[in-house]
Amino acid sequence: MKILKKLVLFALIASGTQAGVNLKNGNFYITYTDIVVPGGGHDLIIERTYNSRSPEKGWFGYGWGSDYETYLNVSADGSVVVHENGSGAMTRFTPKQAVNPEAAAKKIVEAMRKKTSVSSQVANSLIKKLKNDAELRQAYAKRFNVKANLAAGTELFSNVRGLQRL
Repeated sequence: MKILKKLVLFALIASGTQAGVNLKNGNFYITYTDIVVPGGGHDLIIERTYNSRSPEKGWFGYGWGSDYETYLNVSADGSVVVHENGSGAMTRFTPKQAVNPEAAAKKIVEAMRKKTSVSSQVANSLIKKLKNDAELRQAYAKRFNVKANLAAGTELFSNVRGLQRL
């Protein structure tokens, strides 16, 4: 029991802090390392990050996030967006073969028409907008629960922060 108390006390004392301000957009961020539990090369680390530009409410409150809150959204066009709650970053990954934005846009409008009445003129205009805007496509796909079927083992790529593979 004494060893467990010492381990918990050590983990609480071993907390660290990192902070900064992004000079381009004025974003203030600060990261706290709250708990480190040694595990023979696979330490359990609980960190939380405050991001002044984040509108999200994480486990630790508004603007706060952690790596454990990171999640993926599959879009209708076969792309996947990784939402990193520690930093607030969103990274779009796409398969090597080209995505078909027009087919995805039509699929989204079809799902939309099942829930609301949309004229043909509005539908055609929306398809055109969705076809040319990946973020708008992602938002509508999420709103109307339209997702592509990705085969197991599909490799996705992004070059937003250097070449990344998912």
